[in-house]
Amino acid sequence: MTTGRERTLPGAVDTPEEPGRPAGGLLTPSEAAHILGVGTGTLLRWEGEGRLTPLRTPGGDRRYRRNRVLALAAPAPPLEEVVATLRQVHGRALEIGAREEAAEIARLMAVLDAGHRTPADPLRGDRRPS
Repeated sequence: MTTGRERTLPGAVDTPEEPGRPAGGLLTPSEAAHILGVGTGTLLRWEGEGRLTPLRTPGGDRRYRRNRVLALAAPAPPLEEVVATLRQVHGRALEIGAREEAAEIARLMAVLDAGHRTPADPLRGDRRPS
């Protein structure tokens, strides 16, 4: 199955240090899946979603850029950090008169807040269960 996003590796060659390994910091699907803690089927799904773009060897095999795989493997920033950044961007959007963008950012903040809230959160006026 091809996604239309693949690119052929120009002049892909084996590295002298690792025979059978393509040059350029590339990973096989199995290696990428192992690093990400997912199956190769998930990699294919992510290709279809545009989250990961494979390169193709002259033989048609998929390879993934090591730096892109490692970026996907990096932990997400804490929710508080994301919300703080959104607040800053929201304030700036209001300052420059970007009302539609500010409204969209406010919607995102509300979604994050709703997902983070627990029923017994006293800071939000919720009652603690007795």
